[in-house]
Amino acid sequence: MAAVGLGDFVWYSGTHEILLQGYNNGKTYVRDPYRDLLNGWYSISDLFSQQSWNSADRELGTPFIKVFKS
Repeated sequence: MAAVGLGDFVWYSGTHEILLQGYNNGKTYVRDPYRDLLNGWYSISDLFSQQSWNSADRELGTPFIKVFKS
């Protein structure tokens, strides 16, 4: 999961959460829960440059977290 700010998924002030799935050649598949048209493969470096700097999104230390089933 990732919290992102201005960029491909946020076009105004605020933040947005997206789901990241898989990895291939420096890209990960993004699932946007609000806009299906934005689902697709994105460069990890591009996503990292759009990370949220909102304090609420960084309570765990980073706006990118791994969720897995144990």
